[in-house]
Amino acid sequence: MKDRVARDGKDRSHNLGKSKVSNGPETFYDATQVEAQLPVLRRSNTQGFDVYITPIDPTYHYILIDDMTGEAVEKMKADGYKPCLIQQSSEDNYQAVIKARREGRRDEQSIANQLVVDLNRKYGDPKISGVIRPFRMAGFSNKKPGRRDMFTVVKEAVTGLCERTMELLSSLRRKVDSDAAIKAAEALKAERIEKVATPAKHARYGPAREYQQQAHWFTKNGGVIDWSSVDYGVACEMLKRGFDRDDVEDAIREGSPALGERKYDPEVYVKRTVDAAVKKVGVVPTKGRRFDFPEPK
Repeated sequence: MKDRVARDGKDRSHNLGKSKVSNGPETFYDATQVEAQLPVLRRSNTQGFDVYITPIDPTYHYILIDDMTGEAVEKMKADGYKPCLIQQSSEDNYQAVIKARREGRRDEQSIANQLVVDLNRKYGDPKISGVIRPFRMAGFSNKKPGRRDMFTVVKEAVTGLCERTMELLSSLRRKVDSDAAIKAAEALKAERIEKVATPAKHARYGPAREYQQQAHWFTKNGGVIDWSSVDYGVACEMLKRGFDRDDVEDAIREGSPALGERKYDPEVYVKRTVDAAVKKVGVVPTKGRRFDFPEPK
């Protein structure tokens, strides 16, 4: 409850469920218990308090669209939304409450919050940002200045859930899951690339090790790495150093990070890359494979 006529000019509020003990548990009321509190609520309302109620339910969302005009209410219904409650609290000022099934996800409330923001920006109060929010309790007068003690009146009350809202919630959940999966895959890919691209001091010398050593000079400055450009650069450097074409192909094939994920046909890509490097360097590759010998000093 909020006191609109406090003598000091400041709003005062009183939560019937709030514990009188510091950090104590909050008390929640079912419908029968709320009915038992009606005399207290009526007395408080006559003393200048507005009366609000906040539905708390582990199974369902109660989504409030506040400060609607009559025209906005009709537009929302025409768009396929089915509120379980529509009430009027002052002249051409309505609130709609939509009931929708909730899931037991850790991020469920943040997903519902996003929908609340979207719906209120479209039909109601753009300042609303949370799904758990109090709204006026019908049968009590509006003590807000300029509202002339108008009673909050129920205009429509129906049972059932809003299918349109649940479809939107499902769509938002799928998007969140998809974004999370893409982010996780990108992180894993980056981790694998970083691991492959970092020369191992004690790794056995061979194509992959030679690739890592050459690639290090192309990637040491960090930033976004174009691995196709790195592959081409490594191929050119290895050819200049006298490596056989087969050695160069093996180095890219074995050392280039996540090659099978980056390229549809890795074998064709490797050969085309080395072809381009041979054309660029303008040298005839030597015969004989240098990986048959110890690591060059």
